Amino acid sequence: MEKEIKTMDIPKGWEFDRIEDGKVILKETQNPLALLPKSWEDYCKIAEPDALFSKTKNGKVLTLMDQLLTLRDVYRQGWKPDWRNPENKWCVELYNDSAIKTIRTTDNEIFSFQSIIIRDLFYMNFKSELEKLSAIF
Repeated sequence: MEKEIKTMDIPKGWEFDRIEDGKVILKETQNPLALLPKSWEDYCKIAEPDALFSKTKNGKVLTLMDQLLTLRDVYRQGWKPDWRNPENKWCVELYNDSAIKTIRTTDNEIFSFQSIIIRDLFYMNFKSELEKLSAIF
């Protein structure tokens, strides 16, 4: 006797969770943007970053820069800007003791992102830290 196979389409916004008592249990899909850390402390809860720099003034500056670059990479989710391609990259520019949201096409910016939504989330969550870094440079 051949087993009967049944298939089903999973509705948008839901994903497979488990089978319990012969029933398929679905769970609501989380918005991936909601999973991005909102602070360095949040990031440290999901990763174990190494302490790279000393506690001197220069070490603190390097630590802040390292933290922001690490968080930038988390927010980029694997995306890397191609500065030879003249498509928009949404950036945060450090300028005159402030952090400014900009759009660039071919001018290289260290805090560049794949979308306006990702850039704005990063800016909202780390504006204070970006401004501290800008004041140093």
